[in-house]
Amino acid sequence: MDYRLKLATRMLVNKKGSLIGAVLAVSVGILVIHVNFVIFQGIYDAIIRDMSDYRFGDVFICLYGVA
Repeated sequence: MDYRLKLATRMLVNKKGSLIGAVLAVSVGILVIHVNFVIFQGIYDAIIRDMSDYRFGDVFICLYGVA
């Protein structure tokens, strides 16, 4: 996050930079953080759910491979 903040401040201070570019840089950084959180939270929930299914789930034994 540090390099995105430095990039945004440099764009704001620089005469050639624009406010829109700085806002876009910060908003893309925030979006990336949220997407990563959602992905890793989903993976964590899936692992915990699978572990609880193995621990407390039912075991079905079926004949001829058809449930």
